[in-house]
Amino acid sequence: MDGAIGSEAIDGIGSGGWSEAEAEVLLAGRYRLLPGRRIPSLDSPRALAYEAVDVEAPARALFCLISPVEALPRLPLARSLSATPVDGLLNPCAAGYCRWPSLGGAAAAFLFPRPKGSRLRPGAAAGLSTAELSRRVLKPLARVLATLEARGVTHRAIRADNLFWADAAESEIVLGECVSAAAGADQPALYEPLDRMTATQLGRGEGAPADDLYALGVTLIDILYGLRSGQAYPPHLVFRKLEHGTLTSLLPRVSPAPELAGLLRGLLSDEVRWRWTPRHLSRWIAGERVDPPSPSGQATAQRAIFVDKARFRSARSLAHGLSREPELAVKLLRDGTVEQWLRVSLGDARLASLVGREVQEAQKRPGARSSARNILLQRCCRLLDPAGPVRFGGISIMPDGVGTALAALVLQGHETSEFEALLRSLAANDLLGPVPEQDLASTDRFSAAVSFLNAGGPAGGVHRALYELNPDLPCMSPALTEPMSDVRELLEALDRGAFDLPDSGPLADRHVTAFVASRLGLHPLQLAGVAQNGNGQASDAQNELRLLGHAQAYYGPPALRALARAAAVRLSPIIRSIHNRADRKRLAAAIAACVEQGDLSSMIAHVDDVRVWERDRVGLQRARREFAMCSRELERLRDAERSGLSQAQREGQKVATAVSLSLALAIVCSVLAIS
Repeated sequence: MDGAIGSEAIDGIGSGGWSEAEAEVLLAGRYRLLPGRRIPSLDSPRALAYEAVDVEAPARALFCLISPVEALPRLPLARSLSATPVDGLLNPCAAGYCRWPSLGGAAAAFLFPRPKGSRLRPGAAAGLSTAELSRRVLKPLARVLATLEARGVTHRAIRADNLFWADAAESEIVLGECVSAAAGADQPALYEPLDRMTATQLGRGEGAPADDLYALGVTLIDILYGLRSGQAYPPHLVFRKLEHGTLTSLLPRVSPAPELAGLLRGLLSDEVRWRWTPRHLSRWIAGERVDPPSPSGQATAQRAIFVDKARFRSARSLAHGLSREPELAVKLLRDGTVEQWLRVSLGDARLASLVGREVQEAQKRPGARSSARNILLQRCCRLLDPAGPVRFGGISIMPDGVGTALAALVLQGHETSEFEALLRSLAANDLLGPVPEQDLASTDRFSAAVSFLNAGGPAGGVHRALYELNPDLPCMSPALTEPMSDVRELLEALDRGAFDLPDSGPLADRHVTAFVASRLGLHPLQLAGVAQNGNGQASDAQNELRLLGHAQAYYGPPALRALARAAAVRLSPIIRSIHNRADRKRLAAAIAACVEQGDLSSMIAHVDDVRVWERDRVGLQRARREFAMCSRELERLRDAERSGLSQAQREGQKVATAVSLSLALAIVCSVLAIS
């Protein structure tokens, strides 16, 4: 699961082998994107950089980033930043989906002005004085963060290699892009706060401004002192953060200047409530005295606890270790090993009692064995690491990253049954229960998604849950040439593709129906059909047509002739199910007229006409009654006929007997007379 959701990079996105003669891609009607001209120095972790040209202003220095749709790029944020740029940020000029040659399909394209200065490297600011660091680096970054906070959005991609000098003179910093992948997905674990660092990359969530401030603190350490060798962060640093906290782990051998020490303590507080805000940072830059929070830490045990061959000395790191070995973790919980270690070695009797109580309650919890095990493990990990991710089976995600994590699974074609079980447990509040400050709004959101997850038909299932949890996600149907957010354009694309549809099967795939139902706000129960003929295929076709008809009535276009023709073919079993020949002909004629007009909404209105079905029902009942009466009368006549025939036979037998006797008597008399 971790590999599926949190892969470090997307492979195969353009190898740079395209020649300059390759076809160009046009974005927004004016920007020429050049697949044959790579700019590796401007790559992002999940997106590759290429040259671009503005047709209306060829002199502008531009480049584009091409991101695969599986990276879940932040298109709505990109369009917002394009419309209203943020000073000091690398804002997109345009953004949209396109067909990219090396991907062989759809991709997200982001156009940017080319930075005039070079990209920063670790240790690049080592020679700067505190005043220079404040003026050239911190002041522009603080301005960006304050603006983003005012807009209610997060950057979630602040790191040393995502900073650029604004000009060749290196006068000040420009913060790099934040739209080519899901929030936090490009961040090395070292740059993430303790609560989010162990979540899978595409499940880290949008986060809060405090997460951007934390990333800024790590960035400062990186550009001042250097944290890494090339692109590889030492793995032991990530684990050390869990055990000993951020500052102790990242600055073990460096003693920053007193004023910088206070700044770093404010930005890197592991307690979110004590971490600085953009306002604190601006005050510090202005020279005001801002008291940093006291150094925060967590209790560590003298004697470690072992999970497999790994040893852990803090509750937070133990939660991470248990989640990586679910089978062994449940054994250690149930046999009392964890409770005993918490009570004796860590000296936290309260926490030990809570964990012991959860283990006892798990014995009474109904449900499948694997589900009960996963719930027990998550609830205990939540006690050990209250702010950490949801750890369920092989899944580790933040509550606000559930939507992107599910999208990653569905788009990559992975199995979702375990994730569906996670959603149901979240909706039932089985996983966040131990935490008093649980987010009730999130629970309601999960409950709504699960109601769609459990529903059948074209408007339900896991795809509907996907679009409910990701309201900004476009329709990701593989049948489309590119993802689409506009329902009208989607219907027009379906109409163009309807010419190639076979005479049976769905009009649209589950992505399309779930996306349209989500945009219309329709529950699957609202698509229940009037006609009940027992034909599953016809019923599905009716529900699909009702859904698409609603969409056409609300969004347009007025004519969808090819789609209407395909729908009419699929409705033929329903039309044939009408018993009254005249009504059947009238409905068939009305459907044919709707096909000519391309009007799906009128077509389903005819099919859903209650009067037609009621008249057919009443007429059928009357015909059945009359048939029964006729059958009974016919049987009576047959009985009478059989009764009359029997009487005639008896009378005939009497006459025949009398005649026979008369003949016999005459013969006897004649014989006697002769004698």
